[in-house]
Amino acid sequence: MKFSVEKIVFGKVELWVLVLVLFFALLGAYLFGWIAWRTGKYGGDHPNRFGASVLVEKMMKLPEMLGDIYKYGLEFDDQGRLVSKFGRFKESQYPVGYHRIDEGFHDDGYLLVGAFDEEQNGTVTYLYDLKEGKKLWKWAPQTSQIPQKKDLTATEVGQYTSSDFMAQHSYLLEDGRVLTSASYGPLVMLKPSGDVEWALPEVYHHTIERMADGNFLVVKQLDSGDDHFADDGYAIVSPEGELLEERSVRDILERHGYSGLLYGTRVWKEDGIHLNDAEPILESDEYVKEGDIALSCRNISTVFLYRPSEDKIVWLKTGPWLNQHDVDYLGDGVFSIFDNAAILGESTMDKRFTENFHNGNPYSKIRLYDMKDDSLSVLYEDVFSENKFYTHTEGLHRILDNGDAFVELTNEYTLFRLGPDGVRWSYVQGIYDDETAASLHWCRYLTRDEVDLSWMEEARSPEEPAP
Repeated sequence: MKFSVEKIVFGKVELWVLVLVLFFALLGAYLFGWIAWRTGKYGGDHPNRFGASVLVEKMMKLPEMLGDIYKYGLEFDDQGRLVSKFGRFKESQYPVGYHRIDEGFHDDGYLLVGAFDEEQNGTVTYLYDLKEGKKLWKWAPQTSQIPQKKDLTATEVGQYTSSDFMAQHSYLLEDGRVLTSASYGPLVMLKPSGDVEWALPEVYHHTIERMADGNFLVVKQLDSGDDHFADDGYAIVSPEGELLEERSVRDILERHGYSGLLYGTRVWKEDGIHLNDAEPILESDEYVKEGDIALSCRNISTVFLYRPSEDKIVWLKTGPWLNQHDVDYLGDGVFSIFDNAAILGESTMDKRFTENFHNGNPYSKIRLYDMKDDSLSVLYEDVFSENKFYTHTEGLHRILDNGDAFVELTNEYTLFRLGPDGVRWSYVQGIYDDETAASLHWCRYLTRDEVDLSWMEEARSPEEPAP
């Protein structure tokens, strides 16, 4: 039978066939729109989310992925898979690199930066010297050495690739090792070479802090036994990689009469707690005890101080912060809290609700909470407002000894130091060109006396130049 393109293109079609095709096309468009609506409204948090949502979500991201491919080209990881660049870098609003704004101020501290790296095709950790204006060291993890537990109940263990790994809130030890989490993945101790000394293959995320006894306090997703409610908690891990203790935030709140915060304030949500900081109290004073832990629960806009030694909630406060991150203890009963001032509406990335709430000028805040008299104040509010410093779903800060504030606007891929008169400097980890910023993953400001570099020469091979 002779094949004819002309006959196919211009041939007659029965009316009933055309009607049937249009019917199924409209039905398919309706179903696609409905699934896209559910995907945008509930995301991965809704217990009734089904497999088609994942496919639709990927299709919705396709134009952005094609745009990345057009601009940056195709790249593949060490297993031959296409590297997804969505959320890894974007056009920077601020100058790339270290940019001094207050020319009269000279910073002699360091930055420990977790950022996407072009050569690694994944996230690495840098030590950056602000005084010298250069990178001193790079920890590029040997990701093939990291075991990956795919979920909390799976027995199959795979391997990480470079593009999978996202080094979050790395902690530099005095011997040059770095402890980092894969951001909802394993907790990993890296040698200066990037080789893996040990890894705990469960689900760790957000912060890593050192306790007074030398152990580490980390945030961990626990197995709640309930597929529809993720249970976050904290874990205590030794420098040798031994899991010493873990406690459930869900359990703590339930036992102390705060079930209403978990179940009574919203439509059922899988990620109902979203613990994003566990901050240890290092010294006892009139108001706190060494070993107390301050906990920040984003999705219930709640911060509380827990005393494990007595199984006691010392204080708990919901708001006025909205979906906050990163609580620190400043002493004398005062805590600082990074208030995102964000309303997470139908989609966690949809800022319309927040913009309307703030009359079109949303900006995040650093709030001070004084437990002595239950009072609140805001630090550097004018600087945040005038510069429109805002980060929707992530962020952190550190109040320095002279009163300055180190701030990470995570969603903007930018670090700042703020002083009484405004911004002292900005830092953007550049990639590809002078206009593109690499994503940041919870960085640290370190003072000169907090960093010991004596390990560096021994760790560097004779033929290896400084980064």
